[in-house]
Amino acid sequence: MSPFFALLLCLPSGSPEGPQWHVFSAYLPNLMPGNAFLSLPQSTTSTSLREQLDAFDDARRQGSVEDATKILQEIATRGEEQAIDALTDLVYRLEGRLQFAAVHAIALSPQAYAHERLRDLARDRQQASVRRQAARDLANGTEGDRLWLRDKRLSQEKDPMLRAEILRMLLQYEVPRLEQAVLAASRSVHAVEAGIGIEGVGRLRLRRGLPAVGRALDGTDPVLRRAALEALDSFGGPRATGLLLDAYGKPENLALRPVIQQLLWQRHLPKELEVLATDGLRHAEPSVVLLTADILALRADLAPKTTIGPLSQLLQQDDPVLMSRAVEGLVLAKPNALATLLGSRLRGLDADDPRVADLLWGLSTLDKLPSSQLRYMPQWMNSTSAAVRVQSMRLLAARKPKADAQEWAYAALQDDSWSVRMAAVRCWQQWRLQEGIPHLVDTLAREHGSVQLAAHEALVALTGAQLGLSSSAWEAWWRGQGQDYVLPSLEQLAQERAAAELIDVEAAATHTVSERRYHGLAIHDGGSLFLLDASGSMEEDFDSSRSKYQVYAENLLQTIGGLSAKATFGMMLFSGDAQLWRSELAANRPEHVDAAAKFLTQASLGGPTDLHDALVTALAISEVESLYVLTDGAPTSGFLRDTESLLQVVARANRHLGVRIHAIDIGPEPCELLQRLAQESGGQYVRPEHAHP
Repeated sequence: MSPFFALLLCLPSGSPEGPQWHVFSAYLPNLMPGNAFLSLPQSTTSTSLREQLDAFDDARRQGSVEDATKILQEIATRGEEQAIDALTDLVYRLEGRLQFAAVHAIALSPQAYAHERLRDLARDRQQASVRRQAARDLANGTEGDRLWLRDKRLSQEKDPMLRAEILRMLLQYEVPRLEQAVLAASRSVHAVEAGIGIEGVGRLRLRRGLPAVGRALDGTDPVLRRAALEALDSFGGPRATGLLLDAYGKPENLALRPVIQQLLWQRHLPKELEVLATDGLRHAEPSVVLLTADILALRADLAPKTTIGPLSQLLQQDDPVLMSRAVEGLVLAKPNALATLLGSRLRGLDADDPRVADLLWGLSTLDKLPSSQLRYMPQWMNSTSAAVRVQSMRLLAARKPKADAQEWAYAALQDDSWSVRMAAVRCWQQWRLQEGIPHLVDTLAREHGSVQLAAHEALVALTGAQLGLSSSAWEAWWRGQGQDYVLPSLEQLAQERAAAELIDVEAAATHTVSERRYHGLAIHDGGSLFLLDASGSMEEDFDSSRSKYQVYAENLLQTIGGLSAKATFGMMLFSGDAQLWRSELAANRPEHVDAAAKFLTQASLGGPTDLHDALVTALAISEVESLYVLTDGAPTSGFLRDTESLLQVVARANRHLGVRIHAIDIGPEPCELLQRLAQESGGQYVRPEHAHP
């Protein structure tokens, strides 16, 4: 429903005829297009018209609107002109809902005489409320009735509110040749009529109406400004994009910024992105520049020729966020000399500068570090920024493993940050060196949580041996290999790895909830954050006695109760916003488990599903190594909902961390977004069988 239709249905009580047609708009179900007329009851009585009118008066005096309305409809079925005349007489003697019911009863009669009386009522000069209801019934009638409203009533109607409503209904029914009426309405001094006109300008894409849209954007009425924004969205294109950028930067549109932001995020055509790259990045308002940089960071590949230059200039910014977005956009746009461009930007930056991490990330996506920059590696490896150290390890993984690189990678296995240690493990895995095996076995013995799991995965990937997480088993195996041991080739490992993955998938599909497992997913020691959908759909019945939320909250509590003593955990409920149990992870102690149970049982449910906000919030929590996301469907709210954009933003938040995101999909159909969230973060995706009977 448009904001102007909502306004039409919510007139203040002091408005002319406001209370009557406000109430009746809610009372009649056929005011919106696509709804059929109320079916006319069949007359099965021989009661005289006089008796029916007396019965109507009795019902009205008793305050029974429902009975009185039914009698009015029965009168209309008589098929007599006298009955229609009686209803017409009642129209002028009644008020409020019953007056509208009398008009509507005339509209329900199939007689041509009744149809003519309805058109007479639509022309009535005495009461705007009568004209309004007659116009509504005609609009919901035949195509001929709507054309009659367009040609005979719209231009002659003096009441701007009624003109606005007639135009709205005709637009919704897509009646042809409304251009002149829409343009005239868009210039109206009456706010509601102007709003419907501006909406019509957008719906019909009338470029002659753009001046009126521009005036509304510059005006003081917030409802008109919103209508203008939606009209611009209908137009699209570079001019509309520029106007949206300017609107976003104006202080008076602060309350409308979420709407404008959503509209700008939908810009994807090359000409639109060109406006963003040129006008948006040079805008005087910093918030416009930041929003533009955010959008281009995810869309630059759609218009590389027009975005590479402005993004290269943005790369020189001192602001770390703007520079980070420039790196992202350039990685997507793929200019020929990107490695040189990023390498030159690194010059002169201190190893602890937060901008270094994003520049190194950009280089790691190319698997290339300019030789001139290699001498800075010791400084980066000793940076106080864990993000810089993570990206340094990722760059090392792409280089030949010379002696100095192996020393750095070995030292990184002892780093204070689990993310750095994780990156070091993966570096040894990528190098495929026999010298790395004892380091990985030591890491397996020393670590817990995600780093231990990564060390195990690396050992399996290198050797093909399936010895579980037992470090003693791996130590014994390694002692038994002798000096002549040679790593198996990738081809030799391929079949064994495929079989092992198949076993893992089958196990995940058949398990439900057990000690240290969550719907078939193993819960390893370390920081685990559980995200549970608390949107309105989770209030649906799971079985005869429990809702879906109750079942899965019980599952979660069972899992938490089975965690090891070394584990730390947290919880988040998400719907339209994120409800975080604690701002940091909790040790697995009885008092924390009890507090978690209380949090889950006292939760408030309802609303849409904003997965973007939930994931970005979760990834900002310190020491989280694994996320477990349980939801019954794709996101339905939030300014980012499309799969590609949401994946890119989550990858950005996870760029320097390496958090695994596991997805438990309990929706009716497999969700691509959840599948890819798990796949692209190194996590697992499961669909519990009991969730899909």
